[in-house]
Amino acid sequence: MISKKISFLFLITVLFFLFSCKIETAKAPENKQLIILSDYLQNSDTTLFKSFLSDEHVTMQIVNMQSDKIIGLIRNEGFNIQADIIMVKNLSDAHKMSKRSLLQRIDFIDDLTEVQQKFSSKLYNFIGYGVDAFIVANSKERTIRIYNDLLESKFINNLSSKETITMLSPIMQKLKKVAANQWVKVFSDSSRTKSILVDSLNRALPILTLYSDFSSNKDALLDYGNRLLRYPNSKSTGTFFNLRTIAIINQAQNYSTAKSFVLYCLTEKNNKRINKELNTFPVSISNKIFRRYNVSQEKLVEYHQIVDRLLKKID
Repeated sequence: MISKKISFLFLITVLFFLFSCKIETAKAPENKQLIILSDYLQNSDTTLFKSFLSDEHVTMQIVNMQSDKIIGLIRNEGFNIQADIIMVKNLSDAHKMSKRSLLQRIDFIDDLTEVQQKFSSKLYNFIGYGVDAFIVANSKERTIRIYNDLLESKFINNLSSKETITMLSPIMQKLKKVAANQWVKVFSDSSRTKSILVDSLNRALPILTLYSDFSSNKDALLDYGNRLLRYPNSKSTGTFFNLRTIAIINQAQNYSTAKSFVLYCLTEKNNKRINKELNTFPVSISNKIFRRYNVSQEKLVEYHQIVDRLLKKID
């Protein structure tokens, strides 16, 4: 009997000791950290997210590097990568990263509103948070109303090669193969680089560019101040656009904080403010300025590789 009492007391003592140790070691970290890899944000842009950092007691670092270098870094570092979030300018880069299994599976897409889900992809693991329209800066001498007008004569293509691929993907989706290939060929033949604008005779040429570029108006050669913005196809099938995305790196060490950050960027108030600073349009509220092309970006990215191969063949 005494032996049983001693054993019982010993058991209680051990459990108390283990429980005390568990309480002692289960303290939450005083501060959390979030590291973002981006090809357009700088470390100074952490001010865009200052309320998140304050409310969540998070420190943030933004590392700026080209998208291809982001891919190389993640593949080299693997699960030891010291980063959590990827924010790239062009949707094609997010798609490329997903195809290489570099992005964490989105298991919280049901937490998004119906509108937010339309700009995100559970298949390719990206969350869209900003819309950057493909617009035309018209001169007084020549006006582009629809994208088909670009095929009638020369125009300035101020898009990068990746942006051009994104812009042309709806053409491949809308038209049959032969017609789409012909459209892209004429588009390519008609497009010119901005360097020809040094000649005053070419000043009347319309400029195909992104809304964010037009709004920032940093290039004196393009002279956007004397041009009129037009959203092609806005009154019909809708204006084409590039999607700014957020993705979580596969096996991110700070996954829960990264998820909280994504949801923070999508709340109506924050989404509107962040996009205003970036000269893009929010996804969380309806846009009355122009009609958006209504085919999902998840579907359109499947045409990116086809457009890329076609443009290389044409060149």
